Amino acid sequence: MLVLKRRKGQEIVIESPVTGMAAGFPGGAIRIRVVQTSDGSCSLAFDAPETHRIRRAELPAVPQPQPAQQVCAVSCASRGVSELLQVQG
Repeated sequence: MLVLKRRKGQEIVIESPVTGMAAGFPGGAIRIRVVQTSDGSCSLAFDAPETHRIRRAELPAVPQPQPAQQVCAVSCASRGVSELLQVQG
């Protein structure tokens, strides 16, 4: 997964590197514009050719760590690094 940071009003354009076709499909680029941001949420506007059939899109919520997962002084010290990253990430 690629995560891009953008501010309100900024745009992400997805095009194929060959012939300017969007993601390998004819019909042009997919444009994603950040239209609103607030604490913990983001609204995006998608503009894509008819061939892509994008009607509605929502980003899944990023899971927030539970309070028990945030307090891990001694118990996390014995865990492997990969397990620790899975718990926090």
